[in-house]
Amino acid sequence: MLVDAHCHLDRFPNPLQMARECESANVTTVAVTHLPSHYQLALPHVHRMERIKLGLGLHPLSVGEGKGELALFLKLLPDVDFVGEIGLDFSREGFGTKAAQVTVFETIVEALGDRKRFVSLHSRGSADQVLDVLEKYRCHDVVLHWFTGSRSALERAIELGCAFSVNSAMTSSKYGRDLISRMPRDRVMTETDAPYVQMEGRSAVPQDVKRVLAFLGSLWGIPAIEAETLVFSNFGRATGLPHP
Repeated sequence: MLVDAHCHLDRFPNPLQMARECESANVTTVAVTHLPSHYQLALPHVHRMERIKLGLGLHPLSVGEGKGELALFLKLLPDVDFVGEIGLDFSREGFGTKAAQVTVFETIVEALGDRKRFVSLHSRGSADQVLDVLEKYRCHDVVLHWFTGSRSALERAIELGCAFSVNSAMTSSKYGRDLISRMPRDRVMTETDAPYVQMEGRSAVPQDVKRVLAFLGSLWGIPAIEAETLVFSNFGRATGLPHP
């Protein structure tokens, strides 16, 4: 069973068609969103699909896009099992909203303490600060998506109990491969971050997690099919659900 633990289905030209392709290809896909209002719009279209797990999101680069989005997020949160994309982004693109991001992120992380969920976190340029917030609110059972922090931040995340979702962009860089090699294999999942990640001149699609599995199998010295089984097991443990 294939797993795409972080994908932006709503950013494809035809999201519903891509969702149906995930269903037919048996790719369990966490479809993250940028805003809770986007989650509301998507839910009627995918809630009956077995493989699509819609994530309630408030992306750090979207914190200023609409009044009431944080309140809506908190209102919807008790009824959702998948959260994403949330986090912090202190790159050049997000630095101007740094203070607002921290306020929103802390509010969300504190609210996550009511029960276990699958939580996909963004931490570009902000790994240490993200970990500070997780530690402050004792929220460790999360998945760090496309982690690019320092080796020391990675070690800290491992100590806190975080899991990781890795994509083809990470496997294509020396530093990304080094980080993946340091991640405990029982906490690694596959993702695409599609359609943002490019592969051979095209946007990635959820089925491209097969390429990440091939890399993981080689890294771990096991057949790709065994890597697939391990990743699916890791995903199931992260969801806390009996049948992810």
